[in-house]
Amino acid sequence: MRAILAGAVFMLAAGAASAQMAPAPSPSPAPAAAPAAPRDPGLPAHEESARAVLEKSPRHGEYVDVKVPSGGAPVRTWVRPAGTTW
Repeated sequence: MRAILAGAVFMLAAGAASAQMAPAPSPSPAPAAAPAAPRDPGLPAHEESARAVLEKSPRHGEYVDVKVPSGGAPVRTWVRPAGTTW
């Protein structure tokens, strides 16, 4: 049993050593930059264009705290201006 275990450990060590000693692939030249693909409107905006996309969006609104007549904790509510669409 010990001989089988020792043989298995030896085989694993030999395999790991040969994998580490394999020659590294030669670096290939950098590919030419591909032209930018058109933006898919179904995907979120990139970091560079996020602000412009938000400004053009018809979905504007904000959170407001509505006071409760009983004097309890205010209710935080999302409101949007009249005339805006979802």
